[in-house]
Amino acid sequence: MKKSLPIGINDFKTIIEEDFYYFDKTNFISNILEERIKGR
Repeated sequence: MKKSLPIGINDFKTIIEEDFYYFDKTNFISNILEERIKGR
């Protein structure tokens, strides 16, 4: 069975328990914030 995207689901527990795809965007967000601080 294919995994689904957790569109509209904000609860991490539900994402894991119902076997949705999970994308960790921590580094992406960090890079955006660093670029804003540098004025890019």
